[in-house]
Amino acid sequence: MVDFVTKGSNPWTEHYSAVVADVPDPDDPTTMLNIGLIQTLENADIVLITGQALSHCLKFTTEDIANNFGVDNIKKLILLDDTTSSVTGFESNGKDFVTDMMKRGMKIEKSTEVLK
Repeated sequence: MVDFVTKGSNPWTEHYSAVVADVPDPDDPTTMLNIGLIQTLENADIVLITGQALSHCLKFTTEDIANNFGVDNIKKLILLDDTTSSVTGFESNGKDFVTDMMKRGMKIEKSTEVLK
């Protein structure tokens, strides 16, 4: 099932992550930790991770999920590495993110192979 999650509706704070704003605004619930999303993902068997950009928005979103997900649940995360890329000039950020998350238990797959 697809569950669309929007971000960035508050012009007063940056919102790289789809899970929580960089500086949450207590008067705006859309900037706070999206606990409902975390709970939905916890109930999933696998969580496919894709999108732009590996060096920024996808990175921050995935890290926020992992940081609020519980150590055992991180193994549910599967990055589809052929469906994302880093912002030009920030490739090392994306590479470091992938390396760190793999150490934490995230898996890497190709989109053409993941559900076979």
